[in-house]
Amino acid sequence: MTAPGGPATFIPASNPSPTSRPAASTTSASREIKGNRFRPSPLAVAIGPLWFWTVLAGSMLAAVWFRGSLGVWSPTMAGVLVGFGLARLAVEVIGWLVTDYRIGSEHAHASVGIIRRISESVPLASIERVTVYQRARERVLGLGSVRIETAAGGGGGVWWLMVNKPNEHAESVRRASAEAKRDASRAEEDAREPSLERLARPLVIGLTGSIAAGKSTAAHIFRELGCMVIDSDADARAALDRPEVKDSLVSWWGQQVLSEDGSIDRKAVGRIVFQNSDERARLERLVHPIVRRTRESLIAEAAQSGARVVVADVPLLFEAGVDAECDATVFVDAPRALREERARARGWDVGELERREAAQWPVQQKRSRADERVENAGSIDALRQSIADVLDRVTRRPRR
Repeated sequence: MTAPGGPATFIPASNPSPTSRPAASTTSASREIKGNRFRPSPLAVAIGPLWFWTVLAGSMLAAVWFRGSLGVWSPTMAGVLVGFGLARLAVEVIGWLVTDYRIGSEHAHASVGIIRRISESVPLASIERVTVYQRARERVLGLGSVRIETAAGGGGGVWWLMVNKPNEHAESVRRASAEAKRDASRAEEDAREPSLERLARPLVIGLTGSIAAGKSTAAHIFRELGCMVIDSDADARAALDRPEVKDSLVSWWGQQVLSEDGSIDRKAVGRIVFQNSDERARLERLVHPIVRRTRESLIAEAAQSGARVVVADVPLLFEAGVDAECDATVFVDAPRALREERARARGWDVGELERREAAQWPVQQKRSRADERVENAGSIDALRQSIADVLDRVTRRPRR
């Protein structure tokens, strides 16, 4: 895309310290466009090809002048000029409709073009320079263009041309970039942390299942059979109330995620993340490292206490890659009709069940990925026997 001329404002996409947090009052623009598509201002249809409209208007005036001064008038000429104007207007409107600018969970995107489509993206964690360009006519109308670059010395980048409130969009990119860099820094820090030695730790079984299949009941039975159970879902809920996590959630989504007592409203958070995959991915990048460190700490404590088997109850076992930390995986399943009945007992309708399932891998994919499968369609005693059999097989099997 061609760079517009005019004065520029440089906004560095700095990498803040890991302890810094964006203030809630400065994140409204980020919440507006984070994960959503937006376009140039509709005024771009008019002021973008300003030279064309100027030439067309001049031609029409000239035609009128010739008619008045020389008595020369051609209906065909007038029709051609009007046709040119309508054709150009149609092209500009279609071009405006197909233009797509957005900040995703990991990239800043721009897609333009009608016949020849051009799509560009820049990793948020690689952004080094954000520049706002405003020509005179754009400044008058409050418009501008945003240039997002991966390096200050002419690296790759994308343009957002003639957008409303360009400085707010630039600030949103800067915040999203700082957040991505902070996440990357945390991931590097996590990777440097020494992990628990495989041979020193207990046998670790990853437990997951289809929604409303009875995974929590299975975890309780594993505990009755002498296993230490780590409830990662409960750890994730507890992580939401950590001060640094709470501050991040409020800065992202505002006061709507707080209950009356000031704690995190998990239902409000659920409504946001189950409707927007980018927001769900952002939440997972924040919470999953905390849950993983908690899980590793508990496994280390289990090893010190002499525990033989630890069961990690993880709803998104495969989606989050936690199965790689386990010596075996167990999937709890039940017929669809029975799961719908259990979901209704929780106060969910079928739509809520389907919405939550859509946020996870397909049931068949997880079932085929698991080392062991347990069907929870009968009595508690039958489920207990199935789990005891699974536990016997897994403990006899060589570790991964």
